[in-house]
Amino acid sequence: MNPLDPLLVILVAAAVVTPRSAPARFPGLAPGAPNGIRQSSLLGTSTPFENEWRITNTDHFDITFTVIAAGDLERIAAVAERAYRRISAGLKHELSLRPLIVVYGTRADVQRATAARSFPGNREHLLWALDTPAVQADGDFAHELTHVFAFDIVPVTVRRVLPSWVHEGLAEFERGEWAASDLGIVRDLLRENRFPALVTLSAEGSTNAHLQRIVGHLAFDFLVARAGQDAVKRVLVSLRGNVTSPIDVYLTSIGLTESQFEGEFERYVRTRFAA
Repeated sequence: MNPLDPLLVILVAAAVVTPRSAPARFPGLAPGAPNGIRQSSLLGTSTPFENEWRITNTDHFDITFTVIAAGDLERIAAVAERAYRRISAGLKHELSLRPLIVVYGTRADVQRATAARSFPGNREHLLWALDTPAVQADGDFAHELTHVFAFDIVPVTVRRVLPSWVHEGLAEFERGEWAASDLGIVRDLLRENRFPALVTLSAEGSTNAHLQRIVGHLAFDFLVARAGQDAVKRVLVSLRGNVTSPIDVYLTSIGLTESQFEGEFERYVRTRFAA
């Protein structure tokens, strides 16, 4: 994600595993879900928004859609609020805005809307495609919502100079899980003695995006293992006053010099992730 662009986050949603009731286009309501599950109160209390779009809300989000089944809407709301509570507690921060989740039926619909840059509402968007596999949904949402939190805490003048490992590493850390493919890359780097120095990644800016994301994830894992969960918020707050050297802010938060850090960091990674 480019921190200078208007916030545009493409998200995924779960495909419901059980049979769905047929989605309905308003002004009608979707029929009740199978097996006696109640009709969604969110669906029933939604109101007109723009053109064919309708809108409903949860504690921290607004959700807009055209066609949706009650179960899908309930799941979106549950995933969104669960992610918000966890990230908010970890970062000790409440958003100053209400993100708008725009729900599309398919990933192709999202791609078309993104290409046209045509979305309902004139505000920060999180785009949600209903046909993305369920296994991705929770983690992808947490990743993208973390960007919203980080951008709300750190001003744009600072975000302009932050290396990608900070943005993407933090978002992957808050995802809360490691992808098997990323773990494979970590183990290959260790086995081949090619594990990169974090200061080198900082100097490279946004190059090697995949490597920045993976090593950044490791860096935030290490930060919390050494200094506790509160250290993540301390890093973000400290960045407000230091736009010249993000790596120094990170090192100060864990109380290590650059040379001390690189050795301890690699030992930590080898101990935790070496096959």
